Amino acid sequence: MTDNIEFILTSDPTVARKIIQSDNPPLVTIEAEYGSYVAEGTQYTAAHHQATGPYTNDNPSPCCDINIPTLNNGTVLVSHVDLDTVGGCLRTTNEWKEKLFNSDTNHFWQFAGWVDVKGPHMMRNFPTQTDKDTIINQLTAYWAWHDKNMGSLRTNQGESLDITKSVMSAANALQHILNNNPEYIDQGIEFQKKEAALAAESFRDILYIGDGSDKIKIVTRNSDKFTNHLYDLGENGLADIVIAYNNKYGSITLSYAQWEDRYMDLQIAPCFEIMQSIWGNTAGGHAGIAGSPRELRVEESMIQNVCAKLVDYRNNCLYEDDQLQKELAEIPF
Repeated sequence: MTDNIEFILTSDPTVARKIIQSDNPPLVTIEAEYGSYVAEGTQYTAAHHQATGPYTNDNPSPCCDINIPTLNNGTVLVSHVDLDTVGGCLRTTNEWKEKLFNSDTNHFWQFAGWVDVKGPHMMRNFPTQTDKDTIINQLTAYWAWHDKNMGSLRTNQGESLDITKSVMSAANALQHILNNNPEYIDQGIEFQKKEAALAAESFRDILYIGDGSDKIKIVTRNSDKFTNHLYDLGENGLADIVIAYNNKYGSITLSYAQWEDRYMDLQIAPCFEIMQSIWGNTAGGHAGIAGSPRELRVEESMIQNVCAKLVDYRNNCLYEDDQLQKELAEIPF
């Protein structure tokens, strides 16, 4: 532990509720969001994925949240582990708040928060006057380290996990990355090359909703890695939507490219609304990206249900039901 702080991960909302209601509830929660349920800390709740209420995206990403209190002891609860969550966790510590969050690193954390909300496909659109390539190399360096060292951190139904050592390992890695240690940066550049290969390997199919200028292009993917940032289809242009099946965790994630800019063009419901219409309130996320419930394994064939809901929710959809079923029947499962 650091400063006698313990970081606890659970992907199960039932377990989260038990932890919150225990005799030793967490002082702080970082993105402890389970669909529409937010597990609240006794001192502070860093959350920004909700559609309404106090925890919408009006709040800063946890890695950028200067109001997260510094703790000397106690428990911090999280629902998943990504850079935004790790950054929020490290803001609770005396040592790492001083080392990792300062004027020299502000742009990196702003960039990490931007990518968490907008999606990795929007990296090049980040509004900054600094060297964007340097920040991208730092971010992908962290992803490379995370994929190798923290990528398997996830809990099954009914479980929780002490991830304190992993969070501290991430802090050490981030210190090297933010100092542009070549060993780490080179791994980030190599990671970018692997991402290009992943785009090819994970590709399953291209589907369309509508026709003409209103046509929406959907790419379906299957991998044991995160692939919802892979909108680039090479000679087939950019997809509007990615529906990805993670065969390691048995999860489906739906994401829209440039949600805020293209909402009126797409004429479809937010991602979290689509996913919650299928799995209920334990599914959730942002308007531009959302997933099936974290504690539940689903089948890849459920991608068909997601596609069907996209059609159901879209205004003035040009597909008839039999045409939709014909399209869905062609998805190779």
